[in-house]
Amino acid sequence: MNGCNMMDLGFTGGRFTWVNMQFNGHIIRECLDRVWGNLEWRISFPQATVFHLPRVHSDHNPILLYLNPSRLAIGKQPFRLEKFWIDHPEFQSLGQGVWQSSKLSTSQCISNMMSRAESWSKATFGNLFKRKKKILARLEGIYKYLSLRHNVFLSCLEKDLALEYADILKFEEDLWFMKSRTNWLLEEWDSSQLQLSSLAHPPTMDEIWRALNSMKPFKAPGSDGVHPFFYQKLWEHTRSKVCIDILQAFSTSTVPLGWNNCLLVLIPKVENPESITQFRPIGLCNTSYKIISKLLVNRIKPLLDTIISPCQASFIPGRKGTDNVIILQELIHSFNKKTGCTGDMIIKIDLEKASGQKINPSKFGIFFSRNVEHNSREELCSILEFPQTENLRKYLGVPPSPRKLKKQDCNFILDKVRAKLDGWKTKFFSMAERRILASSVLASIPNFYMQSFMLSYSTLSQLDKITRDFLWGFDLLKRKIHMVAWDTVTLPKSLGGLGMKSAKEANLVAMAKLNWRLFSKRDKLWCQIIASKYGIGTQPSPLPRNGSPMLNNIRKGSELFQKGIKWVPYNGRSISFWNDCWVMDAPLSNLLSGPISSQDRQLTVADAFVNRRFQPNNISYPIEEDLVRIISTTPTAITSSNTDSFCWKGSSDGSFSSTFAYNLAKGLHLSPKGDWKWIWKIQTLPKIQQFIWLLSHERLKTLGGILFPFV
Repeated sequence: MNGCNMMDLGFTGGRFTWVNMQFNGHIIRECLDRVWGNLEWRISFPQATVFHLPRVHSDHNPILLYLNPSRLAIGKQPFRLEKFWIDHPEFQSLGQGVWQSSKLSTSQCISNMMSRAESWSKATFGNLFKRKKKILARLEGIYKYLSLRHNVFLSCLEKDLALEYADILKFEEDLWFMKSRTNWLLEEWDSSQLQLSSLAHPPTMDEIWRALNSMKPFKAPGSDGVHPFFYQKLWEHTRSKVCIDILQAFSTSTVPLGWNNCLLVLIPKVENPESITQFRPIGLCNTSYKIISKLLVNRIKPLLDTIISPCQASFIPGRKGTDNVIILQELIHSFNKKTGCTGDMIIKIDLEKASGQKINPSKFGIFFSRNVEHNSREELCSILEFPQTENLRKYLGVPPSPRKLKKQDCNFILDKVRAKLDGWKTKFFSMAERRILASSVLASIPNFYMQSFMLSYSTLSQLDKITRDFLWGFDLLKRKIHMVAWDTVTLPKSLGGLGMKSAKEANLVAMAKLNWRLFSKRDKLWCQIIASKYGIGTQPSPLPRNGSPMLNNIRKGSELFQKGIKWVPYNGRSISFWNDCWVMDAPLSNLLSGPISSQDRQLTVADAFVNRRFQPNNISYPIEEDLVRIISTTPTAITSSNTDSFCWKGSSDGSFSSTFAYNLAKGLHLSPKGDWKWIWKIQTLPKIQQFIWLLSHERLKTLGGILFPFV
């Protein structure tokens, strides 16, 4: 800051602006927030004063920058009935005996009622602004004292005053709401009050059970060694005591003693860690504590999308960590194409602590666009004390690349899969166990990267080879025969396969899903960036070919995406009558025996309907009566002003289904020639089911099969 000629403006009030809020444990206070200004600004505002205000809700104290003090004379205000009076339970009793009098007119009754209400308000609420000022003054005094030394009584008093201050703020909100005369605030007020009340009210026994039951039964236990399965299985015996303690925790804002004890486990972030910073600490909490945290998470989860910045992609329902990877890919592509005099740069920063006070020097750097001169790069790096980098290395576990991925770029994925296999001894696993491991563990490693990239063809082929070799027990010492073809193994179980996924089709499905999200989730940040950069409309359409490698990856799944969607007509102007799928699960052109004219090819659904009725006479090509009947009975809203929509064919709710997309990519139709489901419905061991599956395919290792395989 000294290098920028900035000066600290000082402050009035307590010297700390942050506290860790652990009043029952070790209290930490820091001055994290400051106000800075240069000399010219200070000369322009010589009377500017910085106030550290009392902390009420947050762990940070609010800071007020007061530029030019001024006072306005306020006269006596006329009487007004306030909303928070009516909400008070005692207000209803004020009118007793007033409205029953037959001698008084309505105006006189109102006058008497309001006179009583005014006196009652002064006794019950007092002057809100004076009460608010008094509480803030008391909080200011407590804040200054606690800045010097800790005091248990004052800490408790601070919490009580903060609750009283929150009530006054609610009354003040009602007061200004009545003055605003704005209807939309009423809806917002009702919505916010409903949300706040749902977050704060004590949980019911059913809510506690749902939170407990949503946990995985055998998650790693905490210091008490108890898994969630214990409470789930013995809930009839434990629920009374557990629910009482949880309700007490909500009412007192204090977790029962011992519940928040945890085991600290260090997970290495590199292969051979040499310092404590190369470990990732994981806290294993007790199940009883996790029930409370699960309750809070379930309540706040629906609100996260509206209160968290769109730049935060992880841990929010509806957002994915790969969203930011796509954004970075587009930024790098734009940087490499940028020309002109104005350059750009990307600063990669990794913070070692959640408080954000220390930067990890091993993971930061500056990436410049191609048009930034060498001298400017060195000057900026010198000022910021950041090194220049031509390779941003990994971001969210994915290495960003300005070009199409090649075989050598994907070798690290193969290395990860092989490293996982090195820890397993295939001879100790049955084929059924190897199938489960391959489907759940091995497939999850490349699937993460497939969500953002189209891997190289050779890498996908190698992944399939590694998986099928492991499935059939192949090792370096002895080669095993693959008794069933890989194309059959990767079929659904209902069609005679093992339900395993081919890497090539799985990657294609991931790209098709990006197409789905691009056109159906346009409110997402990455969708807005790509749509704005390449001029992509809101309706599904072919993607441009002269785009970035990321857009080219998405375009590879476009054909599969187009096959999987079904149009829902509203105005019908954007739907091709013959070429788009809108009546059945296939375009109408597939049902024709002869060619159609160029004029009919341009026909839209809106052209074929008049007053929401299908008009066969508007089409020059003769249509069979059965098809006319199907089209006429298809629900449409052609007169609607809404734009046409689309849904996914293979799902009950119209959302994207990866299973249906995978079957579509393999060209499958779920109408099996033989019945294969019975094998997997047998109540027996998986290895016996696997044996029956091989027997049904006539691929058991018999003597004849070993001497003359596949003959």
